[in-house]
Amino acid sequence: MRAIDLTCLLLAPIAAGFLMTYTSITTAVVAIAAWNLAAWAPECYMLVCAQRASLLLRSAGWHMFHECCKA
Repeated sequence: MRAIDLTCLLLAPIAAGFLMTYTSITTAVVAIAAWNLAAWAPECYMLVCAQRASLLLRSAGWHMFHECCKA
């Protein structure tokens, strides 16, 4: 997983640079926005699935978050 993360951290700025260099900046912004919107729904779905599958995420996770944010 670490290798995938590092590869994405390396290739994402390169891809954005290529888009901005070889197309217009408007096209690059639209392409990046479309990619983010397309990735949002599956990410939300996987987050809900992970939360439902894990007892720890279902019970203690939100309580700790709310206690942390009260201060």
